[in-house]
Amino acid sequence: MARIGVTLDDVSQAATTLREQGQSPTVDRVREYLGRGSKSTITPLLRQWRQQQHEPVDLGELPEEIGRAVIALHKQLQAVAQQRMDSNEEKLNQEKTHWLETINQLKEQTTEQQSTIEELTQQLELSQNQEKHLNESLQTHRVQLATTEAQRDAAQQENSTLQKLHNQQQQELTALREQFEHYQEYTAEERQKEKEEFLHTRRQLEDSLHNKQISLEQASNLNTHLQQELSNYRVRQDALHQQQLEQAANAERFKAQNQTLTEQLNASDASRKTLTDQNNSLQEQLGTIATELASIKTAHDLQSEQAKQLNEQLIQERRESQQLTVNHAKLEVQLAALQADTDKT
Repeated sequence: MARIGVTLDDVSQAATTLREQGQSPTVDRVREYLGRGSKSTITPLLRQWRQQQHEPVDLGELPEEIGRAVIALHKQLQAVAQQRMDSNEEKLNQEKTHWLETINQLKEQTTEQQSTIEELTQQLELSQNQEKHLNESLQTHRVQLATTEAQRDAAQQENSTLQKLHNQQQQELTALREQFEHYQEYTAEERQKEKEEFLHTRRQLEDSLHNKQISLEQASNLNTHLQQELSNYRVRQDALHQQQLEQAANAERFKAQNQTLTEQLNASDASRKTLTDQNNSLQEQLGTIATELASIKTAHDLQSEQAKQLNEQLIQERRESQQLTVNHAKLEVQLAALQADTDKT
């Protein structure tokens, strides 16, 4: 459907109605009353209506020339007054548009400030949550550090116990070595004594055999004696051989014990090396945990500083928002005053 245009009658009726209601018939009010039409269309029609509202000037008995001059001056004054009214109305409309734009901008700024405040609030909550998580992580690392230190102390205590056991085994091994050396010396002395005794007996037998050869009787008797001595010697030789076997068995037993102690010593050294490696690993873990704790503390301090800055920024934004609200209220008051002045005009 085609839009109906605005006529002089429409503008006249709207202006008359507005004046009867105690309002000044401006272009915007006439346009609002009609609900249609543009300002460029309503402005000349409203100006024409205003010209029609002025009553003819009563010239009385003035001369014709003076009357014409008065009428021309009256029209000129009306035109100037109408021009000033139009100019004032246009300025008022411009100022009203400017203030409305300013108010809209302030509303947009207020909305943006509210959004910024909400974002800052969310960032502050996120920072607080991160700080809470960091505190929980720090507490967990402290517990782990305490556990690691307890394990380190236990490992050091076990290492000390093994060191004492190692020293004790070293002492026992030294004692066994001294006993074995003493046994070897004792065995060597016994063998030397037996050898000397054997050589002495042999020399005696040889001397006795040489002497017995002098006489057959003495030889026969000596032979019998020698047989007896030989039998005794064999018995002693068997006993000596048995003793040597026992000494050899003891030597093997001491050798086996020495081997066992050596293996135990090697195992103790390996265990001590393992504990040393574990201790070094624990020391490295402690260093790593200490570094992590330092990093966490640095991150925590940074988060606290950021939270502080965000809080200060939030306070500043709230102050600016409050100031914008105050400015908005002032502008509303100024706009109402301008509107009241316009209505009075």
